[in-house]
Amino acid sequence: MNLHPPDEVRGVGLTAEYFNNMELKDIVMTRTEPAINHSWAAESPASGIHADQFSVRWRGYIEPPVEETYTFHIHSDDGVRIWVNNQLILDKWADQAGEFDSIPIYLYAGQRYEIRVEYFENVGHATAILQWSSPQLAKEVIKQTQLYPIKAATGLLQMITSVDMPMMNKGSFFR
Repeated sequence: MNLHPPDEVRGVGLTAEYFNNMELKDIVMTRTEPAINHSWAAESPASGIHADQFSVRWRGYIEPPVEETYTFHIHSDDGVRIWVNNQLILDKWADQAGEFDSIPIYLYAGQRYEIRVEYFENVGHATAILQWSSPQLAKEVIKQTQLYPIKAATGLLQMITSVDMPMMNKGSFFR
C-alpha cells in the first residue's frame, strides 16, 4: 500500500460560493480565492453576480504558522459571521460598515482548522477583508499559503478511504 501526500501541500485559498441574494441561497458561482481581500466598491464581484444584494460563503481550512491565541479581524461592508472549528467567533450579521474583531481563539501551529466566513452586501460599497493577529504575528491579511479550499482538505480523506484493503475472511477480523 503506497500513500501519497495530497496534491496541495501548501495552501491555495478558500472555496468561495456566490449568491445573488443576501440569504446565502441558490449558489450562482463557486471558485477558489487566494484570500478574503476584497474591496469591490460599487462593482460586481464577478460576471453574473449583482453589484448589490449578494452574499458569499467562504469555506475551507486554515493552518496557523505559530501556536498561540489568535484574533480574527474583518473589515466589512455589510454583514459578516466567522466560524473557526465550528465555533462562532464573530457575529455582525447586520447592514453596517466597519472593522470588527473576533473573540480570541487558541490554535496550534501546523494543524488545519475548518473556517467558514459568511458575508452579505446590501447596497453601496462592498468590502470584505479578513485578517488575523496574535502575540507574535502583527495584524495582516491571512495569506494564501495558510488557506486550503474544501477539495484540498477532503482529498486526503478520499485518498485514505479509497486505498484497496485485502479482503478479510468472513469473521476473521474479530477473532
